[in-house]
Amino acid sequence: MVLLFQITLLIFKENTAKEGEGGAIYNGGSIDYSSENIIEKCDFINNIAGRGSAICSEKNLTIRNIENNYWGSTNPNWSKLLYNTIKPISYYKTSIAKKLDSIIQVNPITCNLKEKITLTGTIKDSDGKNIPHGKVAFKLNGKTLGYSNITNGIIKYQYTIPATYSAKNYTITVTYGENTKYFSSNNKNTLTIKPYKTTLTIKTTPSFPGRTTIFTAHIKSNTNLNATSGNVIFKINGKTVSKKIKVINGIATFQYNIPNTWSSKNYTVTATYSGNYQFETTKITKNFSVSKLATKLVTNSIVAKIGQTINIQTTLNDVNGNKINTGTVTYKINNKTILTHVKVINGTATGKYTIPKTFTIKNYQITTIYSGNNQCRNNTFNSTLKITS
Repeated sequence: MVLLFQITLLIFKENTAKEGEGGAIYNGGSIDYSSENIIEKCDFINNIAGRGSAICSEKNLTIRNIENNYWGSTNPNWSKLLYNTIKPISYYKTSIAKKLDSIIQVNPITCNLKEKITLTGTIKDSDGKNIPHGKVAFKLNGKTLGYSNITNGIIKYQYTIPATYSAKNYTITVTYGENTKYFSSNNKNTLTIKPYKTTLTIKTTPSFPGRTTIFTAHIKSNTNLNATSGNVIFKINGKTVSKKIKVINGIATFQYNIPNTWSSKNYTVTATYSGNYQFETTKITKNFSVSKLATKLVTNSIVAKIGQTINIQTTLNDVNGNKINTGTVTYKINNKTILTHVKVINGTATGKYTIPKTFTIKNYQITTIYSGNNQCRNNTFNSTLKITS
């Protein structure tokens, strides 16, 4: 006795034959097909057959619908698709789909360190239509950053540039994986990281001839980040006065001995920063003032008689202990000028004066007034003239 049967609905949906080895999605299997046995109203939907193979190879199969299937041949015909199967009884929603190439476009971008950016691009099929959904992977110089969903052909990925990155060009790569509708693809473009805009300031300690002045350069970014490397060279009035000074935590410090011969006036200091892998090179020029030195002068007290000629002698030094060699001294007794324009030579000023007969026996005040020069400040000193009998 032969068992007769009829299968009314058989659905083949989203099946895949083994890649590259041929074979149909369905070839009858172990079912005993005879003229009395029939399987009808079979649907084949979203299937992938092997390379160059048929979707179905069973000739006693009645097919209702073939929708969105893929086979290896790029230009299949009905005989390859169904071999000798019975012609489909219904073509409703029937389509013979082919797998399309995917085409990615990645947009270039320029940014700064520590900036939050959005990497963008598009993905279309080879017919020019947007791929509606799916996922892509974003990589930077070969390192995976993460994955992003496709939204109607638009791809986006947000990323914050680490502060440790260098200012240079990087390669953005976007990769899309193969699926039942589209082949895989990838594309690249350039991410350019710009160096920080650099701010350079200089501070100067008070400056005097013969003394040490400290110049401090502070280098930071426009985002208030201190430079951690690079070097600074200092110039005064256009002449280089330092070697390369290393920048440590945003600071480069240089000590400079102001020559004794420098006058009290304005000078220029220029600091030039070399830049590094994160910071732009930059320089700044500003004025600094060399001030006059304080002056120390001493006039000895004198004991004299009326009618006697005396030497009024004054020693003059700057605050550094150096003898003053220029300028003049004026002498007064009890606020009355007795000598003017007494020259200072090698730290000494000497004036001769005869005690007038109008003086009486008592103490008088000698006032010494130094005029100052281009390096030293003026100053005044009081001493005593004692008139005896």
